[in-house]
Amino acid sequence: MKKIVLTGSATGFGLLAVKSLAAKGHTVFATMRNINAANAQAAADIRNWAKKQSADVRVVELDVTSDASVKTAIGEIASAAGGQIDVLINNAGLGFTGVSESLTTAQTEQLFQVNVIGADRLIKAVLPYMHKQKEGLIVNVTSVQARNHIPLLTTYNATKAALDALSVGYHYELRSLGIDVAIIQPGGLSDHGYRLERPESRQPLGGITIRPRYDRGETRFGTGVYPHRNKPRPTGSG
Repeated sequence: MKKIVLTGSATGFGLLAVKSLAAKGHTVFATMRNINAANAQAAADIRNWAKKQSADVRVVELDVTSDASVKTAIGEIASAAGGQIDVLINNAGLGFTGVSESLTTAQTEQLFQVNVIGADRLIKAVLPYMHKQKEGLIVNVTSVQARNHIPLLTTYNATKAALDALSVGYHYELRSLGIDVAIIQPGGLSDHGYRLERPESRQPLGGITIRPRYDRGETRFGTGVYPHRNKPRPTGSG
């Protein structure tokens, strides 16, 4: 059985993955932010579910946007797992639906920080353990929007395309070392996770006020799951 680190475990795809993997006998380190505050109930629900199912799930505080938080969390996980980390699933993400012009620079940076840099931060944190084992699996949850670009999801699309590109590069860099990298491109799911910070409304068009639309969920199409074993290409409809 594998030791699995999963980000964004509080809701949505992350929560489904926690339960599915733990039910198969794997040890799942379900990471999320604010386990003693905003996500306290989600953390308690996962622990209660695991107890009832006799599943091995450990809830761990982790903020993908913080170097210190990631370092502390991965250190705690590695210690509890005897230094073994077999699988990393980068699932934590932030969405935005609306006119990209209405985003501030800080908001755009926040989207890339969670969806791209956060994933890269986790990859770099677990790789020393996988290198020592000479094997491992990294799964990055992107979106069909990485290749099926739809207006009003423009900046979100860009973050997911960037994570796709990052995944392809890591695949070719790591495959000879026994570490595989795979991409999951899911379709739509209403989710609650990282929230985009709300700025004051902007007026960029001569007095026409643009108010960003902040959706907790996104509507996307199709599902693709594929490892980059040869030439990368999606297998799902997009």
